[in-house]
Amino acid sequence: MKKGLLSIVLAFVLLIALPGQITADEQKWRFTDFRAIQHDDFSLTVDGIMGNPTAGEVITVRLSSSETLLSETKGILNANGYFRVKTPPVNIAMLTGNKISIAVIDKEGQKTGSTQAFPVSLKANDPDLFSRRDEYAKYMDSSQLVLSLEESRKLGHNAVKLAKRLVAGDRASYFLDDNGKLWGWGQLPGIFEKTAKSFPVVWRLPKGITTVPHVAQVSVAGQSGALLTKQGEIWQWDYRSADTGLVRIGKFSGVKEIAITNEGNGLILKQDGTVHSWTLTYGKSGLDGKYAAPKITVKAMASLTGITSIVIAPYSMSGQSTHLALHKNGMVWAWGDLSVIASARQAGNTNEKKALQDGLSRYMPDAVISDKPEQLKGFPPISQIALYGGYPLLVSDDLELWSYLSTEDTFIKKPGKVSHGVAAVFQNSSYVLGTDGRYYEWNPGSHALVYEPVAMLDGFQSLSQGAAAATDSKHALAVNAEGNLVSWGYNSSGQLGTSASPASPTEPYLISKVANAVSIASSEKHVLALGSDGTVYGWGSNSNGQINGSAHKELWSPVVITKAQGIKKLGAGNGFSLYLDQKGKLYGWGDLERLGLEPAVTPTHIDSITEAIQDIAVSESSVAVLGVSGQVYQLGGIVYLGDTAGDNRSNYVRSIGPITDATAIAMGRQQGYAARKDGTVWRWDTIISDKPAGAKPIAGFKNITLLAAGTANDDYLLALDKSGELWGWGDNTASQLGRRVKDKITTPLNLTKEPYRLSESSLTNVNKKLEYRAISASSRGALLLTSNNEMLFFGYSSYSLLAKKLQLNVSFAEPQGSNYYFIIGGRLYVNGGDNTYGQIGNGTKSYFDKPQPIRTIDGAKLNASAG
Repeated sequence: MKKGLLSIVLAFVLLIALPGQITADEQKWRFTDFRAIQHDDFSLTVDGIMGNPTAGEVITVRLSSSETLLSETKGILNANGYFRVKTPPVNIAMLTGNKISIAVIDKEGQKTGSTQAFPVSLKANDPDLFSRRDEYAKYMDSSQLVLSLEESRKLGHNAVKLAKRLVAGDRASYFLDDNGKLWGWGQLPGIFEKTAKSFPVVWRLPKGITTVPHVAQVSVAGQSGALLTKQGEIWQWDYRSADTGLVRIGKFSGVKEIAITNEGNGLILKQDGTVHSWTLTYGKSGLDGKYAAPKITVKAMASLTGITSIVIAPYSMSGQSTHLALHKNGMVWAWGDLSVIASARQAGNTNEKKALQDGLSRYMPDAVISDKPEQLKGFPPISQIALYGGYPLLVSDDLELWSYLSTEDTFIKKPGKVSHGVAAVFQNSSYVLGTDGRYYEWNPGSHALVYEPVAMLDGFQSLSQGAAAATDSKHALAVNAEGNLVSWGYNSSGQLGTSASPASPTEPYLISKVANAVSIASSEKHVLALGSDGTVYGWGSNSNGQINGSAHKELWSPVVITKAQGIKKLGAGNGFSLYLDQKGKLYGWGDLERLGLEPAVTPTHIDSITEAIQDIAVSESSVAVLGVSGQVYQLGGIVYLGDTAGDNRSNYVRSIGPITDATAIAMGRQQGYAARKDGTVWRWDTIISDKPAGAKPIAGFKNITLLAAGTANDDYLLALDKSGELWGWGDNTASQLGRRVKDKITTPLNLTKEPYRLSESSLTNVNKKLEYRAISASSRGALLLTSNNEMLFFGYSSYSLLAKKLQLNVSFAEPQGSNYYFIIGGRLYVNGGDNTYGQIGNGTKSYFDKPQPIRTIDGAKLNASAG
């Protein structure tokens, strides 16, 4: 073993193999190195390498504690000396002092082992396994497959074949059913709907696409796509052809498959192994924004013959696409964005060079763009190709997974084996299908698959993941064990095909299940509302019981939490909920451990503050409390990992000195704020500490009566003085306080003229002093209510309110993230697109982390088979 390899193993492997009881003959000692990785059920995977191997040699993995034998499990060495054994679950009751001994024993009885604390530190689902270097991979081979090579290849072939009928694009989904009918759903080109007058259209449930009959294949990238018919015709679309219809690329004989780029150009692979490319050239758009018909160029790529498969990745950070082509002899050709592939050839990619650079170049290989296909070196014969970003995913003839892997020089990637036992890889997907029929996840640049299979994908026949242009559009389609289509991921445009209800309404949504609303409070994941009769409603995430004690982790429409008289104010934090009553008593439920208290499933009196309370302000895990005396307190706060102050529950209730005469409070992520009787504003850190909490004044504030705090890239503060002037301080890097305002406000700045008013055609600055009765702030901006109940804005978009004049007669407003909630005449509205946890309250959501059934309009399931 090389010295460098041994040092890497010492750095990353849990158990360092030491000589155990060896035979008397020193010459027979065998180097053995192994690690133990624990699964959720307390079983262990023990794998490693052994010197002087004989293929098929039986080894034993023995688990014991003190003198108690826990288990013995047999395994075999391959020709390279690699072994992998999964043990039975460890019976914790049989451990002595929570210690476990792990020994690897060869056929002669030579033992190598170590004793460790249990549970062992390296877990199968640990993120460390996602990025660690796996030096064992090179020793793995197909001799230890569960299925034979032939059976495994058939498994992978069927999965890849079926995957080509599933296309998850950017906010769009397509499926070719068993009868050759093309279905689509999500955000689709308007040309697929005869009555559509604009691009795009949104189908939230699957519909048959009849624009082009007899479709044989769909290829999609971003807003571009192409259809191949059974007769060899190719039709294309992109943003330029939205109003003019599909572009006919031509009719070609013997077409096997097509692939398209984000720009709308593409590749044609023919049955004879030749590859052609098409390019569209457009002129400038007219005054109406429309483009004339493009010039279409189709030409053969003379250097590519004998090709059996083609793939194109979506845009990389360089703005180009990576192309791969597989030759029938197992060679792989690449062109386009070769930044990862060619990183080892670029002198600027070394850590030393990158440290001298700025911006993204410090974190990425240098951009390499080439139109000329080049053969990839350093790989065995390949049978499958896919791309995940700029990283090739290659399956060898022996069912090994290969890619470009990280080196000690972070920015240089080199060919390397990730693992053996991989039956299929899928375009744009981090999931790979193992030869055991289970799916495993891989991270680009890692040397290993995560050891724990992805349980939710067990039994799935195939899958397809979308290449997203936006963070709210990536999703996946799959065929489950029963042959039915399922989907998961983002659903902002109905791309999951699970519900006719919009996940994120494009217009303000009336939450009708809340009767006679008077106030709202919201966290990033859940919402509370108060009715005039004292009924408290909740919806969104319930993972910590912050809505109710039911088993539902999410509630997508309002449910009644409780009913109480005299509720003054609601509060919503990360995993907990609060209400303050008119008598000054505070009640809470959910994960109250964040506040130093025991969890509660129903509203429970919080008596940590010894005086009556007149106001609360909540931000994430921190709560500012204003006592009737004017004393300010903090419940909860930020706990830093490893800080022992967070272990002492008494530190979760703090009196903020020297503030004893506060009149208003606000809470940001990093800091709390208070306005004092003399009109000054003070701030303090929200970090939990075992030291007394002390506040300091913010110079420049005078005569302040009202505060609101939010956090975008950093904290910012809005303040209203007694003369009605509006002031701002802190961060404005996200323009949450207006575009006419500098990014960092270190001295309070007068913003009286800066709020936006919604007019007939645009948002305009008010440019005058108004009388405000309420201000509130969040990460995207702030809402302000005037004395005549007009809602004004900082940062937030509001054009959709114009048609129904929903900016007028507003009695209460609450911003949170990209959403804001407001009340008009007891009717509760929400405007915005964040519905990840069901915060919009319309009975659906925009993100699913578990597979959901895809349904046609009439409710029948779509079905597929591997065939």
